Amino acid sequence: MQGTPLLGAYGPSKAGAIQLAQTLALEGARFNIRANALCPVWTQTPMVDAFIAGSRATPEEGAARLRRDIPLGRLGTPEDVANAALYLASDEAAFISGVAFPIDGGHMAGRLG
Repeated sequence: MQGTPLLGAYGPSKAGAIQLAQTLALEGARFNIRANALCPVWTQTPMVDAFIAGSRATPEEGAARLRRDIPLGRLGTPEDVANAALYLASDEAAFISGVAFPIDGGHMAGRLG
């Protein structure tokens, strides 16, 4: 949902996934099939660990740099992403389709300073 320096191929691939979810939502609507895109911010996964390691920072320094841009002050967890997926798959989200759903601790809302 935003560009990231040094990840020129990664961002467009995610934008493509959002467009795919929107197209699937339109195509599936007549069958009552919903489609949404989960858009997590930095989440504590092996991929983020590898990204930090490639930055030449210590794991603590690298994680601190990533947390600075997240208003809630922490990296996401796989459970945060799973909980959002469960919500969107539930009857409580029966009228939500075609959206890019940020799971980002407020990151898309802006910066604190």
